[in-house]
Amino acid sequence: MFLIKTMLKIFVVLPAIAYGTFKAASFMTVSATGHINWWVSIGAAILASLAYLIWDGKQEKSSFDKHARSQGINPEYVACYGDNGIAIDNTNKKVFAGRINKGKVFDYNDISSIEWENSSVGNHMKYLIHINTTDFDFPKLTIGFAGNRGVREEAYAKLRAALKIS
Repeated sequence: MFLIKTMLKIFVVLPAIAYGTFKAASFMTVSATGHINWWVSIGAAILASLAYLIWDGKQEKSSFDKHARSQGINPEYVACYGDNGIAIDNTNKKVFAGRINKGKVFDYNDISSIEWENSSVGNHMKYLIHINTTDFDFPKLTIGFAGNRGVREEAYAKLRAALKIS
């Protein structure tokens, strides 16, 4: 589902925003000066597209944060990629990990170890965190951060520090 949403955003929403902004800026420059100013129109389209991408990224993190709060976690740290990630509540010693609506809340003492993995998928790298638990029914949970190595490394370091794993 995440892939479908991303494709719709890239191939439908983003071009519509760029085209609409380009047309609006063109109309305004023609109204103001009597002729079209291509640079202003292209610049406005680029700025609107970048603003949309930044806003969309914040919305993903916000929805993950809201879901973690609904699970009883007071997130002090959130790292997510799409609808998949980690929320750490150091005060209550709990971690929410996994996908929205499919993740799991763990107490710190339920987690036996954590590890990371870099795997190659075609021409791209996939960065993963594996959480090994003491739960017989749910022994391992994997969180993927796709191509975001920096986010994965920071999340791993924060989780390791919270669990006091050296």
